[in-house]
Amino acid sequence: MRTKFIVILLLMFQATGGMTSLYGQNTPGDSTRVLIVLTDQNTIEGVLEKQDENVVKLRLPSGEHRIIARDVITSIIEINNTSKTGLPFVEIVFVDGSTVKGWITAEQPDTVTISMSSGATMSAPRKMIREIREIQVDKYGYRFDPNRTRLFFTTTGRSLRAGEGYFSVIQIYFPMVTYGLTDRVSLSGGFTLMPGAESQLLYGNLKFGILTEGVFQAATGVLYISIPGEFGGGILYGAGTVGNNNDAVTVGFGWGFDAENGWSSTPIIVAGGEIRVSNSVKIITENWIFVYEDVSTFVSLGIRLFGKDIAGDLGLITTAELMRHANEGLPFIPWLGFTYNFGR
Repeated sequence: MRTKFIVILLLMFQATGGMTSLYGQNTPGDSTRVLIVLTDQNTIEGVLEKQDENVVKLRLPSGEHRIIARDVITSIIEINNTSKTGLPFVEIVFVDGSTVKGWITAEQPDTVTISMSSGATMSAPRKMIREIREIQVDKYGYRFDPNRTRLFFTTTGRSLRAGEGYFSVIQIYFPMVTYGLTDRVSLSGGFTLMPGAESQLLYGNLKFGILTEGVFQAATGVLYISIPGEFGGGILYGAGTVGNNNDAVTVGFGWGFDAENGWSSTPIIVAGGEIRVSNSVKIITENWIFVYEDVSTFVSLGIRLFGKDIAGDLGLITTAELMRHANEGLPFIPWLGFTYNFGR
């Protein structure tokens, strides 16, 4: 279904002049590489040697020459360097943990065909695939952000997969472990390590994924915080994320509660976002709005540095109160977070 949709979009784009048409070119350049999508959704990649109204002649990577009849061709897509224009670039994670990256060129009920930048094409049985992650890509492909389910502190609408998890430390004293119980349910827990404190803060989070695929993803859950013998309460929340794994906006709402006062009558609003600026760097912002008798806000901005499994967040937090007293000291609080991801 995805391939048919892509083909339709490509044909529409060609019709409006957005893509250089290859039809009618009888003497293509020696280096014009193309991807031919056939009517059965299979694909053939090679160098375009000759074409007319009846046939197209290709030179395959193996050196073999192939002639293809026009009536079995759905689309001819010019390949720019290593990128396949309009095709989704993905990372496929197999059940044994191995991965490959490339462009999805065909999908069948039982198989997925992927074309890699080396020119090799592979058809993978769906039963051997654990996950397909779409990646926004330039000519070489962006690294997957392992910490995609959070901004600095708050959750995004994205969910962990079953077996995925992470260990995180925020502001040095707030460690936490999170684990994906299923593709929709994750559980978190931790406690503070404040030196010299008579009692430590305990906290846990249970998160349920509502929409776990597509451009819009959403989740709900409950964060519970306790100081044994002194306090117990938390936040019931929902969050939605619009975008992809590189650039997205997240909005969330929460209602606080505690054992003594019950439910809050006013919400907490969170708005944030992420922008990819390089293969391993994102700009992150997370902003909290507390609605009580008056409105107070926490505003933050920073960066995320990440590799395959490790992510580090560096940022600055400020409030209107801190800004009013800027002449008395620094008008912001530094933010530091570290995350090690496992099970991917």
